[in-house]
Amino acid sequence: MDETINIEAIEKQEQVKEISVTVNTLVQKAEELEICDASTNEYAIGLLSKIAEGKKKAEAQRKAFTDPLNQSLKAINNFFKNLVAPLDQADTIIRSKVLMYRRMEEERARKEAEELQRKMEEEAKKKDTGQVIIPPVVAQTPPTTMTAKNGSATVRKIWDFEIEDETKIPREYLCVDSVKIRQAIKEGVREIPGIKIFQKETLSVR
Repeated sequence: MDETINIEAIEKQEQVKEISVTVNTLVQKAEELEICDASTNEYAIGLLSKIAEGKKKAEAQRKAFTDPLNQSLKAINNFFKNLVAPLDQADTIIRSKVLMYRRMEEERARKEAEELQRKMEEEAKKKDTGQVIIPPVVAQTPPTTMTAKNGSATVRKIWDFEIEDETKIPREYLCVDSVKIRQAIKEGVREIPGIKIFQKETLSVR
């Protein structure tokens, strides 16, 4: 299955050639432009309109090439995503069960160590040999690396977090929502504590 895009073939298409000529011409005119009076300013506005039109034509041509490919790519990605989704679920289930078994083994080892410690202390009391220091019994934890015929898995501890009270989180760990701020300004908000809201000029070209 060979779906390689031939860029040279695209470059040779007449519509693309026309766009390339337009781009080069407009760039050259932009570099040579000097605005010194109303007439040259009017000419500059005209160039901006032509640039906007050129970008629109290039975008339309790009979509003519990419839309079918994007649709195919989306369909393929969705197919394989759905294909392996049950494996992701199975992976999660087994990981949970392996970690649960490990916790059970740790608990069993802890209880065995406590029982052994208790028996040693009781034996020491029975012998009545005076002040005897019984060394603490250390529970034998399960190995961190587990092996199978066709693979292995290693358990490691990582630090994680969950939010308990959002209002108590220090400022340095918070992120400003620029999208929400711009939407608020667009809707008429003119004062937000800690934010300077101002107007600036931009060009809207048609």
